[in-house]
This record gives sequence, structure tokens and C-alpha cells, in this order.
Amino acid sequence: RMSELTSTFRLEQEGEHPVLAAGKGVVVFAVDGPLFFGAAHKALGIVTSLDSSVRAVALDMSRVPAIDATAMVNLRSVAATLNGRGVKLYLFNPRANVEAKLRRFGLGAGGGNTVITGDAGSIQ
Repeated sequence: RMSELTSTFRLEQEGEHPVLAAGKGVVVFAVDGPLFFGAAHKALGIVTSLDSSVRAVALDMSRVPAIDATAMVNLRSVAATLNGRGVKLYLFNPRANVEAKLRRFGLGAGGGNTVITGDAGSIQ
């Protein structure tokens, strides 16, 4: 099944990811595998179950080789949920093909609470 090809896990140990240097209130999730259909819903569901001290979520997308429209709709929904809580969403280090699709879909456009970046220092 496609949903078993993709996993999402939270990185918590200092040194596990450069974004963790941003300090308290920033959480990092690594997404590993393609984001298609139900896999996206399952993989991204964990991101919205956060406590109130979180001010930013970084999704490391460097291991996402492909993404479809269903996954982008799910990402937009996650972004809206986080935005309602005052939490910024960073899509960190997506591959060029994935980033192009995200941008065409309108994710990461200026003025929103979703930012696409490869610069860990820009995440706060």
C-alpha cells in the first residue's frame, strides 16, 4: 500500500537537524517517502497534534521524491490549521521538482504563513 511507503517522524535531539538550533517553540518533522493520496493525510496528521508552546513547524521534505495534488491540498489544510493557532509552517529543503509543484499550487507564496526555504537560519 502507498501509505506504508511514507513516514513522518519528529526530530527532537539536538544535533539531529540544523533547524533544531532555532530553539524552543520550533519543532521539526522529517517526511520520508512520496506524498500521494492517503499517505499524505496519514503522514501530515501528526503535525497538527502539537502543544500551545509551538510557534513554528518545519517539515523537512528533502526525502520526498514526489508529491501529488491531494498531498498539496492536505498541506494547505495543515497550514491553515497551524495558522489558526498562530504557528508558522516551513517547508524545508524540498527537492527542485517538489518545490516547483508546491509553488505552482500557491504554497510558499509571499504573505502567507507557509515558507519554503533551504536555509535553517531563516526558521524562527
